[in-house]
Amino acid sequence: WLAARLAFRGGSDDPLASLAARGGTGGLIATPDFTSFSATAPPGAIDVALDFLAWSTAALPAKAPDLAAERATLR
Repeated sequence: WLAARLAFRGGSDDPLASLAARGGTGGLIATPDFTSFSATAPPGAIDVALDFLAWSTAALPAKAPDLAAERATLR
C-alpha cells in the first residue's frame, strides 16, 4: 500500500482522466507483496493507455520525508 500511496502523491491531476475520456479504464492493485498498474482501452486509445502506464513507472524516487509521512499515515 505504501507504493500505491507514493505513486499518487504530490499532484492534483487525475492520471486516469484522459484514459477515461477516451473510453478506457485504468487501475492500481496493491498488496503487501506487489503493486500493479493496469490499463484497458479501445483500439483507438492505445496511445493514452500507454501514456498512463508510462506515467506509473516514471515516478521519481520517494524522498525520506515523504516516505516517513506515508508510513506514519498507514500505521
